[in-house]
Amino acid sequence: MFKCLTQRGLILSGKKAEMVFEYIPDAVGEHESHWIFRIPSENIVQHFLVVGRVNEPNVLFETGKIKFGPLLLQGKNREVVSLINQEHIPFSFSFAKESVKGSPDFGDSLRVSPMSGVVPAQSQVPVEVLFQPKYELNYNYNLICNVKRKARPLVLNVKGEGYKIHHSVFAGSSRVEMQAGEAHKFDFGEFFINERKTKKVVLQNNGEFNFDFVWKRQVNKYITITPETGSVPKGEEVEFEITYLPIGEHHLKSYKLVMQIVSGPKYDFLLVGRARKPGIKLSSTTVDFGPCFVSRQPVPLRKMLVVNNIDSSAISIETDFEKKPHLDVLLTPGQVLMPDSTDEVDKLQIPILFTPRDIKSY
Repeated sequence: MFKCLTQRGLILSGKKAEMVFEYIPDAVGEHESHWIFRIPSENIVQHFLVVGRVNEPNVLFETGKIKFGPLLLQGKNREVVSLINQEHIPFSFSFAKESVKGSPDFGDSLRVSPMSGVVPAQSQVPVEVLFQPKYELNYNYNLICNVKRKARPLVLNVKGEGYKIHHSVFAGSSRVEMQAGEAHKFDFGEFFINERKTKKVVLQNNGEFNFDFVWKRQVNKYITITPETGSVPKGEEVEFEITYLPIGEHHLKSYKLVMQIVSGPKYDFLLVGRARKPGIKLSSTTVDFGPCFVSRQPVPLRKMLVVNNIDSSAISIETDFEKKPHLDVLLTPGQVLMPDSTDEVDKLQIPILFTPRDIKSY
């Protein structure tokens, strides 16, 4: 530990000589060494005590641990921790590669930058730790940072958890389970305009973490999705309603919807359907009662509107007309006309009553 580099020599008259001691400590603490100096010709003997003290360089991390928490597989998260040098001289450092790799089960899930370098005097160096889990498990690293002249290495503990989205997607009222990458076809069939057609999709969360979803599609004023964005809490499910409500004749040809699980797979849906006007024939589109007398006791006048179904499907007939003091339409709710009702018995006759009460034009 202590070594004298000039153990013997000759001192000339009127001159001086220097004895050099070298101190190479291998442990922290205080060290002593006893030496004897002799000048044989003068019978001089002198005892010397050589003392040295070693202190740990004051180089440290600003924090001793990093906790990333749960992170989706293949996702990335970064944390920066500073390596601080509080001494008046610079110190070099390097991370042990094996400590960055961690357990063989972890794969290449952690990166440190820089792996080595120099911390200037009275300064600090930012160290970036990147966590990108490859497998669904808990990660625990003890990063070993060796600092020159420091007896013991610095240790930075890094913890994280990798997880993946566990979910199921069901299409239709029969809850057909879907597979990512396989498009599901929804056929609304052929129906009349102003009819509301719906399809159901269920997204189920079977995991321990919430996840988000979003629907993507091209603009179509007749198609609505409820809800279009949101989250699915763990252990729960969200039901989506896809509504097709055309107010005019419309042909839906393989209209594509995409349900995207954020940071997860996507599911494609193809919609087909056709909305058309019903085949209805009216006996007249104008009902004219002509000139009428206004009596003291108003008497309603009656005319019949005849409706024929010339369509191939049964048609429900309703009206949104509201009765007025002078006019009424006697149409019972829920009237259904079967197809090809050409006989008099099968025709729907709707009485229209006009009751004039004032002398004026109606």
